[in-house]
Order: sequence, then C-alpha cells, then structure tokens
Amino acid sequence: MQRASTLGVGLLALVCAACSAEAEGRGMAERGIAGMAAPVSAGGDSILPMPEMIERFQAGLPPVGSFGPGAAASREELIARFVAAVEDGSAAALRELVLNASEFAYLYFPTSPFAREPYAQPPAVNWLLLEQNGLKGERRLLREYGGKRLLVEGHRCAGDVRVEGANRLWPSCVLFIRRGDGRLEEMRLFGSIIERAGRYKLLSLANRL
Repeated sequence: MQRASTLGVGLLALVCAACSAEAEGRGMAERGIAGMAAPVSAGGDSILPMPEMIERFQAGLPPVGSFGPGAAASREELIARFVAAVEDGSAAALRELVLNASEFAYLYFPTSPFAREPYAQPPAVNWLLLEQNGLKGERRLLREYGGKRLLVEGHRCAGDVRVEGANRLWPSCVLFIRRGDGRLEEMRLFGSIIERAGRYKLLSLANRL
C-alpha cells in the first residue's frame, strides 16, 4: 500500500489514548465509532479546519477520480479474487483489492463520518489506523489460511448498506466456509466492502482472527 508521509506519526501518538489499538478497519463494525477521538490539533494549540487537513493530506498523494480498472466489477468478483489471493498466499494480490492511500484521501475520507462532527479525526490519523489494522489483519489471514484451500460456498453481508456521498459500504460481510469435518462456518476475514461507480474494493483486511 502507499503510505502517507504527512502528519501521521505525531498525530497518531496524540490519539492513541482515545483509539484502541485493536480497533478494526472502519465505523461501528470495524473500529468502534463511539470511541473515536474529537478533532486533533495539527499544529500548536490551534485545530486546523477539516477542509485544510484534507487538502494537506491529499497534497502528498497522486490524485485519483475512481477506483480504476483494477477494482472488481461486482461483490462476487471481489470475494472470488480475495479467496484466490488467500489460497495463493499472496500479500501483493490481497493488497490490490484494498483501498490505497490516494483512494482513501480523494474518494473515501471526505464523505466519511470521520470528516465531520462528532467523529471528526485528522485524515492522516484515520489512514494510519486503517492501514495498520489492515496490515495486522493481513498477517493473521495469511498465517492462518495462506496457501490453503478455502471451500467458500457463498457470503452474506448483514445490515443495511451505508451510503456516504458517492460511496456505498457493506460493513459486516462473512464467508460461508466448509470445514474439513463437513461443518459450514461463517467467518469474517476482511473489513467493509466499498463500492463506487460500479467498482468494488475492500476498505481494509481488518478481521477477527
């Protein structure tokens, strides 16, 4: 994944007391939205306006206007590619399915709950939390299932789709996996699915393994 170079480490330290290190990818389902910090100062004692924080974060990243042709054309395709990447044990293939820093900065964050009260949070902080929890989930995923056959017999996304600007998000999706003993188990192996203009990606690889 691309890594943002602006504001990140210092801002992350400022909010670590308010944001659990174990919180996952996004919103209530992935990061515990009720525990989000209030806006954090980005310089001295003053709090920068959110539009300025977004502009500064975006300035260090290549602009994008869509997820591009590498994104999946359906939820089913996205999940099939996810399963194939896990079975191949390929971190690179998994990361192709996940929102990168530019997509986060230009397409996701400006209309997310974290760009406004009461959950406003600097985009650099939000990105670092999302990225680090996703990398943690990736390591767990590949450690447990990388290179193994996953007998996936379908999926289910619970709850209503969340509409945030031009984005639609499914926060709680599980796979139905047939175990070696014949049991069918529901497993959550990734974070929210995000769709924009008919293209699908994963918000992160945060999971509950």
